[in-house]
Amino acid sequence: MKLRKTKKEDIKRIDELYVDGSVREGKLQFPKITIKEMKKDLAKYKTSRPKCFLKDMKSKNNYWLVAEENSEIFGFGQARIQNKETGRIEKIYVDKKHAGKGIGLKILKTLEKWLKAKKVKFIESGIYYKNKPSIKLHEKAGYKPISIKMRKRI
Repeated sequence: MKLRKTKKEDIKRIDELYVDGSVREGKLQFPKITIKEMKKDLAKYKTSRPKCFLKDMKSKNNYWLVAEENSEIFGFGQARIQNKETGRIEKIYVDKKHAGKGIGLKILKTLEKWLKAKKVKFIESGIYYKNKPSIKLHEKAGYKPISIKMRKRI
């Protein structure tokens, strides 16, 4: 497996991984919503989402990478410089067939190296509270909880 910076031609596969991961994550957060409904909602952004990804990839404040083997992309990650002191892990998605093999941790560590080279003092990551695999991954890498975000529908 190798990690490399993303290219424009990776966008289609990155979007597929993003949609699949978002559905899996969504089922943890909203178990009453069907997968079909989630995919329908995500389909609304099928055109705009890749454009946003490309725009972010071109920004000097963002770093995107993919995990691949034999030209097959099975994971990706994104880090962003939030401000002078803080970097942020925005996304880490790994194909479910490759989950549990340490790929997410390798992506995370590589994103951290980029942020460290940019001289940030802190790295933050937002994780849905029911996403136990992601929480476990971040804890393994030394992250600690710092806040709880709450929401109410009105």
